[in-house]
Amino acid sequence: ERGVRTFVHHSRNTLDLSAVSVVLKESHLPIIVDPSHAAGRREQVIPLSRAAVAVGAQGLMVEVHHAPEKALSDGAQSLYPDQFESLCRQVRTIFENLNDKKGIGDALNTIGFFYLKSDSFNIALEYFIKSLRIFEKLGSTSDIVTCYRQLGNLYINLEDFNKALTYFQNALKIL
Repeated sequence: ERGVRTFVHHSRNTLDLSAVSVVLKESHLPIIVDPSHAAGRREQVIPLSRAAVAVGAQGLMVEVHHAPEKALSDGAQSLYPDQFESLCRQVRTIFENLNDKKGIGDALNTIGFFYLKSDSFNIALEYFIKSLRIFEKLGSTSDIVTCYRQLGNLYINLEDFNKALTYFQNALKIL
């Protein structure tokens, strides 16, 4: 869901979150909401993201830029990295309140990826391991593979190629 074009001036589009609950009933496919595109304004992205997750969206497309004012496009709707980190934590809390274990695992994995890209490898490792443990309990093989790949990439950054190889091999065993 990326919003419906209307004649309002407070946002680019009107985000129709009622569509999420309808599609959940009619499709087996995951529902992704793009609050950045719908709002077109940074200050609306976090509240719309929280609402989307609360009504059942399984993913968010959120634009993030370290210097939105210098972005070649969509700077006005891009979150700063610290805002994105805060959003991920808020989304995790929503999933916890909904007792959505997969959502919690996804949020932890996303936070880990954020720290990986920020070169905070030890913190990233903690989040990837927490995410992996949740997905192992759920038996979610595709998510376990994703965690193994993330951990492999993390260990490449740490130049521990043996551990990286082990995680990549574990991923391949599942596939």
